[in-house]
Amino acid sequence: MAVQNLNQSHTAQPSRLNRMATQIAETVMKGIDVNNGVVSAGEAKRLALNLFVRANAALEESKIVLDGGRPAGWGDVDAPKFVMDAMKIVSIGLDAGNNEAYAIPYRNTKTGRVELQCSPSAWGLRKLVIQHSIGKPISDIRPFIIREGDRFTVRHTPKDDIWELSSDPFNSGEILGYVTIALYEDGTSQVMTHTLDDIKRLREASKSPNSPAWTKWGPEMAIAKAIRRHAKRITWKLPQSAQDAFNALESDEAAATLEIEANAGSQVVDLTPAPRAEIETPQPFRRPEPELEYLDAQNATAAQEEVLEPSYDDGFAEDLPFDLGAERYGF
Repeated sequence: MAVQNLNQSHTAQPSRLNRMATQIAETVMKGIDVNNGVVSAGEAKRLALNLFVRANAALEESKIVLDGGRPAGWGDVDAPKFVMDAMKIVSIGLDAGNNEAYAIPYRNTKTGRVELQCSPSAWGLRKLVIQHSIGKPISDIRPFIIREGDRFTVRHTPKDDIWELSSDPFNSGEILGYVTIALYEDGTSQVMTHTLDDIKRLREASKSPNSPAWTKWGPEMAIAKAIRRHAKRITWKLPQSAQDAFNALESDEAAATLEIEANAGSQVVDLTPAPRAEIETPQPFRRPEPELEYLDAQNATAAQEEVLEPSYDDGFAEDLPFDLGAERYGF
């Protein structure tokens, strides 16, 4: 997903939105463990800014309508919960600007607030596995859709999976199944096949098997499930504080999905990570350059001037449409 410039947003006045982004990013930066070996302070702020931009775009696209026909805005968001979720995403080093994390907005009818549930995407999980695998270093995890007319073969040996794929890149034949391949730096591979029945079982086991993401972008969602399934076969481990954040995100995602289905009613909005981007052939993982503090890579100078306004002071929250809840959350 292309990272939008906040000045193009309509959920709040641009200058106020910029200030919200800066305040949230700085709160996240101060609240996480920057000594865990995953992110630096500058990188944490950059990741938090990118997540805010993605969340703002999701909030606009959701078109959630509140009582009286008013569209939801940041004044309706449970901002302290969003900040806590953002801390978890940033703690494990995921970049929403690179489609590694996303936000799903929904109205919690129990609290009356709009919540922005933040979760790792399949590509985010792929990045974590590549970066934190134990044993043989992994260089990539590549997904493939196998269609009628394609030819995929694999020969399993004790130390390697030897595979070959011949396909027409423009083949639109019936899908026969999916394949994910972990490529190791020593040149060996680990192949995992996913039949249509495998994907069906994974879909039926999910909390939203008939969500718009599945009904509109079935193959892309299947790819995401296949990557998650393969990741569970690979041994990997984050530093403890980052692992705790990841485990909490997994638990939060399941709880939020139940909440969405039980309480959101007609306000269910499934913005599961931009499916069209999910199907693109992933590029080898490269650690982002640290200390970057702009949101729009195509217009870095303008973004630095327009998006990152001077830091807020302690009394700045009074001018914003929400309260971060410093006392409640210990910021």
